[in-house]
Amino acid sequence: MFAVILKSTENHQLILILKSEIMKTSLALIFSLVLLMPINAQEKLKDILPLINSKVTYTNIITVDNVSKDEIYNRAKHWLAYNYDRFKIDSKDELICQGHITVGYAQIWQTVTIKIKDGRYKYEVTNFQVVMHDVSNGSSMEVDAPLEKYHSLFGIGEKTGYKNIDNQISELIESLEEAIKTEKVDNW
Repeated sequence: MFAVILKSTENHQLILILKSEIMKTSLALIFSLVLLMPINAQEKLKDILPLINSKVTYTNIITVDNVSKDEIYNRAKHWLAYNYDRFKIDSKDELICQGHITVGYAQIWQTVTIKIKDGRYKYEVTNFQVVMHDVSNGSSMEVDAPLEKYHSLFGIGEKTGYKNIDNQISELIESLEEAIKTEKVDNW
């Protein structure tokens, strides 16, 4: 009887040791998988346009050393007035505009938001909308749809259209960053 109790205790300890090893192995596997996942994985529409929450969105926070909030506001407002049509919000903390780029037969409308703080700002370009009045083949076609849902783009091919959008928005963002970081010199 003592041998049976001893054997039962040994089995119980063996089971506990096995459970402990399985848990350690499982945790090590999970930890390894998490480490192998790309940290900045970003979805892209057709492997070209950046998506956040299934919407085409370009965003970044930019630090501008030794530039006040008021100066960032003035530079951003000047840039927006030059590059976009419609101001929606104009405050010292936030500027929101709408404007469009042209791709093939389409106008691609987007909303640009610039949030401003001392020494930094955050831009976001989103809410892309395809507006098209195609009369190229003798008939008229009206389109007004979110870019993410419209797949027959611009009369120039889908991939070419998306690359064209990406190039134009990237150029606009570069010009925004340059305009805000560069002090304007008034030679009058």
